[in-house]
Amino acid sequence: MELIWNDISLERVIGAATAQALVEGNVPLPEAKSVKSILDTQAEVRITSYEVGEGVVGVEASLRVAFICMGGDDRVFSFTSSAPFKHTISIDGAKAGQTAEITTVIQSVSGMPSGDFVALTSTVELSCRLEDLSPMRVMAGLSGVSDVEVKTEQVKYMTRRAVGSGSCRIREEIGASGVNTVMASTGEASVREVHIEGANACVSGVLTVSALCMDSSDRLTQTVQHVTFEELIPVDTASAALSARASVDTVVMRPVGEEFGLITLEAILDISVFETVERAATVPTDSFSPMLAYDPLAARTRLMLRGESFSAKQSIRENIDVPEGMPEIYRTVYSSARPMTTSVSCGSGRVDIDGILFTHIIYQSEGGAMYSFTEDIPFFVQADAACDSMTEAEASLRCVCSASGGTGRSAEISYTLLIDGTTFSYRDIDIVTGIAECEQRESVKGIVVYYADKGETLYDIAKRFNVTTHSLRMSNPSLADIMNGTERLVMML
Repeated sequence: MELIWNDISLERVIGAATAQALVEGNVPLPEAKSVKSILDTQAEVRITSYEVGEGVVGVEASLRVAFICMGGDDRVFSFTSSAPFKHTISIDGAKAGQTAEITTVIQSVSGMPSGDFVALTSTVELSCRLEDLSPMRVMAGLSGVSDVEVKTEQVKYMTRRAVGSGSCRIREEIGASGVNTVMASTGEASVREVHIEGANACVSGVLTVSALCMDSSDRLTQTVQHVTFEELIPVDTASAALSARASVDTVVMRPVGEEFGLITLEAILDISVFETVERAATVPTDSFSPMLAYDPLAARTRLMLRGESFSAKQSIRENIDVPEGMPEIYRTVYSSARPMTTSVSCGSGRVDIDGILFTHIIYQSEGGAMYSFTEDIPFFVQADAACDSMTEAEASLRCVCSASGGTGRSAEISYTLLIDGTTFSYRDIDIVTGIAECEQRESVKGIVVYYADKGETLYDIAKRFNVTTHSLRMSNPSLADIMNGTERLVMML
């Protein structure tokens, strides 16, 4: 007698954990520069690698920081730097070979002038979900035992598979009258459409860039520009159910010359294309044999059943008051924003997202001096998605922000939230992975009349009386697999 095995592929969730990493260090200033104050600090985190070990996930990442500074000569300048860091996340059940889904949120980032350095302090939240994607070996039967009964359940789920990736290079000229210096620039990309063209996916979307510019009179302004892009990405599928994600690798903006009134934009986008396919797996949840006494060995397994991806874009305008004790606004110069999600919930056909927008404003007072302040703006946005109240969702938010104006005690800003996410549900299920011998069960003998309960299955009744489902059908040919509560079974045992 040998077990007959079957390998099934299911995304099994091993565990999840959240940890906070403190990133600190002294960032050298550019040569011959000194800092009187930091006007703005922007940052992003990139995961460079991870390794799953016994009970832990080791993460290596880099914090890229851009500083806008008021120099010792009262001139504004900017520079960027990177701070690599490592962090370990403890997760019970973690083992080599498993896959980690890691997301990051910058909870805080700040810089303080310190001689020839800027003292950087940042808190980064790392959220890790650990999954096992390897085939799972489960029981399918027993060789040499003819009356083995296996109770199975079909699990339907969506898989999201990467089918192609590539880069998109963008070069554009943007009108910017009088600009002779670009102090800082950022960009965010959103995908509008994906469709198949031969062996390629045609991905189109919009890159939105924001730049802090200076003219020959040292006047600072913010320039925001939307640039469309389209790129063919080779893919290994002909499916029409495709989605894509575009992220900004680099953005470089340079003035052509004050007399031309133009800025050249050079950007590289990283584009990934995904295929969403509906699949089904049949899993064994129980087993018995009237001939051979054994107990099924079941492994409690948490499945992650993915749903559809979703994306949305929402524009919002806000008025932000200047803090008490600071001078009034003569001219709003620049604004940046960093979104953080506080809760994500699903309703009927929508995903509700609450969060906080950490907004930073740089403005000029009537005397010409530059000032800056921050404001935490709560927000609520919705995205259309195929989900209901029993579904969960994950969402990542990016933000493009621009200074719209404002004077006196209030600054007017507008920002656009770019939302990407996916829906999913968890399912805990016992899956039979083996058997253990046990004592023979006592069997009822004689003629038995049994009245079934509603929802009871033919398998449940067969196991209760230690007979095969085939014998039950032979003596009760009108039975369905699931009882409605009106059935009367007659059994000769």
